[in-house]
Order: sequence, then structure tokens, then C-alpha cells
Amino acid sequence: MDICFLKRILYMYCREEMESQKSFFRIINNDLRTRNPSKIFRYIDLLGFIYKLIEKEEIATYKGRVFRATKLDEELILKLKPNTIMVNTTFWSTSKDFKIAENFMKSQKWRNSYIICETVKNNIDIDFEKLSPYNEKEVLFLPFTEFKVKKVSIKNKYQKKIFIIEFYELGNKNFVNYDNMYIENVNINMMDIVEKKLLKKK
Repeated sequence: MDICFLKRILYMYCREEMESQKSFFRIINNDLRTRNPSKIFRYIDLLGFIYKLIEKEEIATYKGRVFRATKLDEELILKLKPNTIMVNTTFWSTSKDFKIAENFMKSQKWRNSYIICETVKNNIDIDFEKLSPYNEKEVLFLPFTEFKVKKVSIKNKYQKKIFIIEFYELGNKNFVNYDNMYIENVNINMMDIVEKKLLKKK
């Protein structure tokens, strides 16, 4: 696997229409949301390769504030207390421009949450702006990025209740934190198996 092949994979990931249930990125993220190690293992080589390239600074990461408009269950949101350590289990697309996230929030009624995150340079996110075929100023978080909750608030806008969740991206470069892995309705305690396989590939 080389950097050119990786860029082609990432381009495939972001170019497909979000509405398609058979999109490349939907298949990957649906597999990663499961608790099934055999499904997660399909992507271990890819994640390990990206991680190595980030360590070698062969692909760019981003330091700054990013934004995401998404859907989260209110039951989950109630668990997001300040200083809670959280882990995403899928690829997360975010934008450097709040207006882009806001357009998604306004145009799609099912979205109910803004995620606002302060990122760390040379951590496990990718500055995707130059790779993306769309002008979304995208930063792509890898699965198993660790975050700390800073603040959760609520406002009413666009005829709906919107949750605003502020995170810090933690800069320890660990793929997995075994505790409190309930973001996006996932509670995974078997991920040490995945981490051990990743470590073998370093």
C-alpha cells in the first residue's frame, strides 16, 4: 500500500452521494459501528497504514476548530458530561467552516447536533481539504480518536432543538480507549483485540 493508493481510497470515501445506502463510506462506517471483531478487522490494515503515515508526517493533519452537523440520540447526549472521555467508532467528516455544517443542519431536518472540536496537530485526523472533490474544507477524523467533552448546550433554531457539543481532541495518538465507548450508541470493550493487531503492524 502506498500514499497514492491511500489517496484514491480516501477520494472514493468522500465522493459518493450521502443518500446512497450502498456508498463506500456507509459500508465502512456501518461495519465499524458493530461489535463484531471480524468486521472491524477488515479495516485494520488501512487504519494502521494511515496511522504510520501521520506519524511520519506524510499526510497532513490539522490544528484548529472544526464543525460537524449530525444526529445523536438524546439519551446519549445526556451522558456527555464535561471531562468525560469519548471515542468515535467511525470516520467522522468535519469542516473548518461552520457555515458548511450549518447548511447541513438547515437542509436536513433529521440532524439535531453540532459537534465542535479543537483538534491537535499530528494526531489521528487528516486535513482532507486538498483531497476532497467538494469545497467543504474537510477534516476527516479516523475511527477510535479520543476526545474530552468540554461543554454541552441547547438552543432552538430552524424550528427544532439543537444540541451543541464541544470537544477537545486528545493528543495521545491512542486508537482505543476501552472506557466510556458509548459515542454513536456503541459500547465496545473488546477493542483491545483490535489494538493488539495494530501494534503488531508497527
